[in-house]
Formats: sequence, structure tokens, C-alpha cells
Amino acid sequence: MITVLVTLLFMKMLVAKDRYSIAVMKAFGFTNSDMKAQYVSRSVFVLIVGIVLGTLLANTLGEKLASAVISSFGASTFHFAVNPVSAYLLSPLMLIGSVLIATIIGTSGAGRIKISENLKE
Repeated sequence: MITVLVTLLFMKMLVAKDRYSIAVMKAFGFTNSDMKAQYVSRSVFVLIVGIVLGTLLANTLGEKLASAVISSFGASTFHFAVNPVSAYLLSPLMLIGSVLIATIIGTSGAGRIKISENLKE
């Protein structure tokens, strides 16, 4: 839910910031689905990079950092028990699905931007 909320708010902010660019693209003949595809491809690229980096860092530094913090509370050893199906398949798929839905909903306002109201000489 937090991922959906953050993605939705970020896409709404991005569409509001890019009003002029969207109006220019509409003036050149881009359709609403073309613009939506552009925003979806951007968010999917960032999402894939984030998933890969997060997985790599969690597997290399995550256990060491968590062990250091927990050992300061008195536990002598600490080990993560990773469920590979959940960690490497289900969680990324749920994240991808929720980000795609939030991106599509968040960029739906781009179609209502009018060229005449947003282009200035």
C-alpha cells in the first residue's frame, strides 16, 4: 500500500510538473497512450534497477548490518532465514504489479491537459 501511495503521488506530481512538455507532445501529435507508455517505461526502469540493487545489497550488506545492530542489543549471532520463492519471485512481482497500476492511475490526468491552456509564447 505504501508503494502504491508513493508511486501514485509521485506520478501525479510528475504530470503536474510536465504540463508544458505534455502539451508540446500533444501539439506534435502524440496520443495519450504514447505519453502513458513513456511514463510507464520510466517507472518500470527505475523499479527494475531498485529491485536488483535492493536484492544485491540485502544479500551482501543487509545481514552484516542487521547483525551489527542486533549484536549491540546483546544477541551474539544473527542469521536471516530467506524464503527464495517469496524473496525473489512473489515480492518483486507484487511490487511490479502495484507500481504499474499506480503509474497508470497517476498518469491518467495527462490526457486531460489542454494544449491551449499550457502553451505560452
